[in-house]
Amino acid sequence: IHFDRHIDIQEKDLDERMHTTPWYWATNLPNVSATNLVQLGIGGWQVPRYGVAEARKRGTNVLTIADIEQMGLEKAAEIALELAWKDTDAVYI
Repeated sequence: IHFDRHIDIQEKDLDERMHTTPWYWATNLPNVSATNLVQLGIGGWQVPRYGVAEARKRGTNVLTIADIEQMGLEKAAEIALELAWKDTDAVYI
């Protein structure tokens, strides 16, 4: 579960492979399923299109700031935990 305003799942950003890229590399590991990645609070002009496309391609879960405002914090937390725990042994926040 990742709390951030940025999606952080693109391969590189301005030729840099660290900033805005950690979830791209982490979900390439065999024991880190992209479908269990939940990113909360994403939104705004600073969200890169490449990151959004990659998140969709990999089947990750994104709850935008608008989603959270609409459903409320408690429901967002419930959804995030349900998705993150699906078929896993551990969840990292």
